Amino acid sequence: MTKRPPKSQASQPKVYAPATARSAALDALLRVRDAAAPGLAECLVEVGLADSRDLGLAREIAYGVARHGRWLEESLKRALRDYRPPNKRVTRMAVICAVYQHAFLDRIPPHAIVSEAVELIKARDHNPRIAGWANSILRQMAKTPPERFLPGEDLPWPLRFSAPEELIPFVARALEDDGEQAAFWGSAQETAPLVLRGRGPEKDAMLPRLAEQLAGRANVRQSRWLPDAYIVEQAPGLSPAELPLFRDGQLTVEDEGAQLAVSLATAGDVRGRVLDLCAAPGGKTAYLLDRHGEGDLALTATDVSEAKLERLRETLARFGLEGRAGLGIAEEVLTESPEGDFHLVLLDAPCSGLGTIRRHPEIKVRRHPEDIAQLARIQKALLHRAARLVEPGGLLAYTVCTVTREEGEEVIDDFLVMHPEFTLEPAPAEALPFDPEPFRCDSGLYRTWTHRDGCDCFTAARLRRQS
Repeated sequence: MTKRPPKSQASQPKVYAPATARSAALDALLRVRDAAAPGLAECLVEVGLADSRDLGLAREIAYGVARHGRWLEESLKRALRDYRPPNKRVTRMAVICAVYQHAFLDRIPPHAIVSEAVELIKARDHNPRIAGWANSILRQMAKTPPERFLPGEDLPWPLRFSAPEELIPFVARALEDDGEQAAFWGSAQETAPLVLRGRGPEKDAMLPRLAEQLAGRANVRQSRWLPDAYIVEQAPGLSPAELPLFRDGQLTVEDEGAQLAVSLATAGDVRGRVLDLCAAPGGKTAYLLDRHGEGDLALTATDVSEAKLERLRETLARFGLEGRAGLGIAEEVLTESPEGDFHLVLLDAPCSGLGTIRRHPEIKVRRHPEDIAQLARIQKALLHRAARLVEPGGLLAYTVCTVTREEGEEVIDDFLVMHPEFTLEPAPAEALPFDPEPFRCDSGLYRTWTHRDGCDCFTAARLRRQS
């Protein structure tokens, strides 16, 4: 019997009892810096706070610090002459969490912020001198007006929006205009709405029923592009699982950007034998099956491990789609399938995720330039291997939830040089419920932008194999 390899030690949560909202936020923020750890939302859930109000406060602190971390520390340097960033990460993060609460959360008394931050530092650092230093700094902070720690309009935009210095050049290559760059990083600071995709025969006409179920809690509107997508300006603490339409499987969570990218990449070609190459957790697989019915569609969904396939099975079972797709390990399908075995291959490739920063602000601290270069190599290798599986006249559809040219234009240019039998083509407008041209780049790729379109940022390309 094969033993599972141990998880990275850095990705394991350290459990302290009893857990509080502030300790949960601190531990999650420390943990997500490790690329092997789950995302911020999952780290918070794993702490196991019993009270939903505590979980809500932990989420507010953790997401706020992840979004504003660069400015919060800079504001300490500007407001408090004695502040010097400590070497210990736990102390540094605990102080920044306290500053966020003082600046942004006016219902928490300053003395409570200071005392709990100092206790957290004592429990984790075990150094009386560090705890004494933190107590002194935080008492000075508590006496300082909160607005001194808020990012003012007069600040340069990289600092106002806490844009990571090493990631700014990657966005700048895709958005050359400085104003647009500022708009992108500003939109990344916003709280993303909840986007629900309708399913079933009434998927395009759910708005009145959904509005009724949300009455008094949140506003909902229909997407301007997709008739079965609904945007909920999410009320604090609202969970989709509270909605009967969601529990009945008539709604699923899927951002407009993801839906637009798959639509643009696959329009007119979801027929015959279709391969969803990186399918887990199953949102895009369900999307293809829902949108295109049974017909002559024979869909195979794959991913790299049995654990990921299990997540895919769970998604399909929840939607009543079991048996509608064959499942397999990606390496086996790539190696063993005959050449030209599929009419359409969808590759939603592993990527840096920069297009989803507003949903996953931890990306600001866990992504680095070397990651983008490594991911681009993986994307090129996957496209190269997938190419042989596309039948003559078939389509290789490529999507990533990022905006970098390194993972978009440069990956596609490299592919076309290696595979002259493929050409980059536009999406057929007649096969889409929206005009594709506003999303088309000069390079021929498609891209959605948060600051322009209000959705997550995705890049998509259509690669047609010549007959």
